[in-house]
Order: sequence, then C-alpha cells, then structure tokens
Amino acid sequence: GGPGSGKGTQSLKIAERYGFEYISVGELLRNKMFHNATSNRKWSLIAKIITNGELAPQETTITEIKQKLMQIPDAPGIIIDGFPRDVAQALSFEDQVGYFFSSIVVTLLDKDMNDNNSNQTV
Repeated sequence: GGPGSGKGTQSLKIAERYGFEYISVGELLRNKMFHNATSNRKWSLIAKIITNGELAPQETTITEIKQKLMQIPDAPGIIIDGFPRDVAQALSFEDQVGYFFSSIVVTLLDKDMNDNNSNQTV
C-alpha cells in the first residue's frame, strides 16, 4: 500500500498485541538524519537522497537496524516496519546480521486505500 495506507499502524498494533519491539525504519533514519545531517557528510548526503524521495542506501539502512537490534537483545520478537522492501534486502540483511528472518507482509490494494472500509484490522 501507499504512504498513509495503514501499514505502520497495523505493524504497531501487532507489536503491541504480542509484546514485540517495534522499529520504524523511516523514523530510525529520520532521527539519525536530524541529529547528524549538519555535522556528518555521510548523513548530509543521505538527507538529500531521502528529501528527493529516494530510498536510503541499503547498507546504511541495514547498519542502522543492526545497531538498533543490539540495543534490544532480549526482545521476545521484533516488528520492523518499512523493511525489507524486496527479497534482495532480506537476503542481504540475513547474511550480515545472521538472524533468522521471518517476514509478515501487510498489503493494502489501491482500491482498499480509497475504500471507507479500509479501517479494518489486518
């Protein structure tokens, strides 16, 4: 589904229901940009990329997720919202992190995004 279709909302509800940690990749990257874009050349370039509507580099995204995961080693489960975006990202993540990666895909069809019944829980 497109932006604002409810994927993140549903991911957060699943995390809350089962006591899992919730990581929003978009929020994670925005926070990192906010705190580093003016003082760090790498993050300044990434901020420009994201501002232009493009995705952050895959390696940067994976590195930030890995750092966040190291902060919550005892989590009973983790929902990562906004990642992976494709199979190649999932395989790269698994190679680098070494975690068993299970993925739930929340999908909203275009017609559902415009439908008044789109408030249903997935």
